[in-house]
Amino acid sequence: MFWALDAIQSGRVKQGKPFLRHPPAAATAEPFTRYTVQRWDTETLIQLALTTPKNDRSMSDRPSLDTKDFNSVVDLVNTLRNVEGEESKVRVDATNILIEMHRISHRQFAWQNGWVNRADIYRYLYVYGQGDSASYFEQTYGLSVAHFFGACFTIYLGLLEGPWSPQIEHVNQLGISSDEVKQTYNMISDEIWGIRRGAQKLLRHFEDRMKVALPVIYQPSYIRVKPVFRSAAMNNFVISPLPSLIMLRATLGLYYDLSPGGTAIMNDATNRFELSRLRGAAR
Repeated sequence: MFWALDAIQSGRVKQGKPFLRHPPAAATAEPFTRYTVQRWDTETLIQLALTTPKNDRSMSDRPSLDTKDFNSVVDLVNTLRNVEGEESKVRVDATNILIEMHRISHRQFAWQNGWVNRADIYRYLYVYGQGDSASYFEQTYGLSVAHFFGACFTIYLGLLEGPWSPQIEHVNQLGISSDEVKQTYNMISDEIWGIRRGAQKLLRHFEDRMKVALPVIYQPSYIRVKPVFRSAAMNNFVISPLPSLIMLRATLGLYYDLSPGGTAIMNDATNRFELSRLRGAAR
């Protein structure tokens, strides 16, 4: 459902139409219409689907969801809005409203700019794709940052075309071997149950550290770490509910791979990031 929603609202109506019944006006890439579902809301709903226990008895009393009907998406988004509104009533007041504006900007602006753009690709390959960062990445994961990005980009293109798809085996055109592609899948994907478990673990980590139950809109998004889902029951076919997050993972998301390298590695990347900002300001 979420993959098809992203497809019909990203100019891929032909690919998404077989999987989601929708009014013609919902097939739009316009950012603000009565039918537009914002990607940050979709990401939140996917996160909630992953962190809601499947064995929750309260779920058995609820009506089933028709995942091929656009109206189901509308119901979910409206429910999410109601939950956000109720949580905000007890959390937001005159003392913290500016912090809330900061959160809204972080949640929405990046999605509005998009993750698939030349500026971000150049910036993060410049920051992470050379120096100590690049050396650490290759020594640790067995492929270069450039080949990781190339494999991610190829996987991204493939998963735009259909929901559940076979894994690619190699990218000969870019000199990327089958072992490097396999390693890329290991880094950006997991079995559905593994992603569900990872999302729940990440949420518990933040809630235990902060000693509070996080509001829905403050919950961390595990699909930014693992944007591709695998299914052994479906011959290891893969799906990415929000394919553009693959490109986030291949650029800004390199942070997840490099942060275990410690302060020296991150300082190496930070110095280049600051240099890129200064060059951008100079231009």
